[in-house]
This record gives sequence, structure tokens and C-alpha cells, in this order.
Amino acid sequence: MRAMKSILRKPDAEEAELIARLEHLSEEAARYCKVKAADLNVRLKLVEVYGAMDRRQLTFVYTADERIDFRELVRDLARRFGGRIEMRQVGVREEARRLGGIDTCGLVLCCASFLTDVKPVTAKQAKKMDLPIDDPRLLGVCGRLKCCLMFEMMDAQGKIPSQAQQLITPTKANSPSSPVLPS
Repeated sequence: MRAMKSILRKPDAEEAELIARLEHLSEEAARYCKVKAADLNVRLKLVEVYGAMDRRQLTFVYTADERIDFRELVRDLARRFGGRIEMRQVGVREEARRLGGIDTCGLVLCCASFLTDVKPVTAKQAKKMDLPIDDPRLLGVCGRLKCCLMFEMMDAQGKIPSQAQQLITPTKANSPSSPVLPS
């Protein structure tokens, strides 16, 4: 599980109202940012907006395919909402982690439930496991190779015979076959 910050106490009425105002401000800021980004032709996908409790800072979390210049957008956001504006770019794995969800295995996403450090699974690692890297069943909701492939590889190390090694079965000697993927 991801480490959670400790809960000090239940918020009082004033704090609950502040939290509600911050949520409303975040929603308004997200809508405004999407409109302004489209007007300025800034190609970003907004993932999340959150504000500090003192209302001095708004953080916009986004993904983008290429490097973008959003200085004019930040100036516009600062003018509209006041305070400090932070733009934080995250990758697609981090986006999936923030949004959460259920993967094809029926379990909560590994990155959203227990992985604390999301590391990429490379095509080289998949090839080492003799898996077809272009199979859509091996892709997670983020569009990258599933994180659980890394766990399977670490678990299987030392258990998988090499390509040259002969396997002895009750009926006859066989060479290793291709992996069987779930349907």
C-alpha cells in the first residue's frame, strides 16, 4: 500500500468549509485551464488540480506528449486565481496511478495500490521472458507494458530453463516451448 499521511483529527466546521472551497476552486481552475490551454493551443491533458490549504498555491498536474511552453498559460492562471501556480508534468504510469482503477486481472492497479516506486518495464525484459511485446493483453491501462511483468520475471528467475536446456517429462524429452498467454 502507498504510505498515507497520518490523520490528526476530524476537521471542524471551519476546516470542512475550507476544504469544500478548495475543492470548488480546484474544479473551477481545472475548467478554466482547459479552456485557456485550448485557446492558446497548448496541448496538455490535465490530470488533477489541487490547492494548498493556505490558498497561496495551485498545482496543475498534467501529461503531454511533447515538451510544451506554457509560460503564457501560467501568467493567465496566476492573473485569474492569484498566488503561485505550479505546473507538474507526470508520465502515463503516474497518471494511471493517480486516477486508479481495475486492471484486466480484476485487481486494483499495482501502481495505485502497493507500488511506491513505479519503474518502467522495458521491451528487452519482455523479450527476455519470450513474450510478444506487441500483444495488447500485456499492456496496462496506461498503455505501457504491465508492471506485474516485472514481478513475474523476478519470481521466475532461476526457475525458467534456458533455450538450449532439454526438459525431461514423463513421456519424452522436450525443448522449451513458447509461452502461453492468457486469453
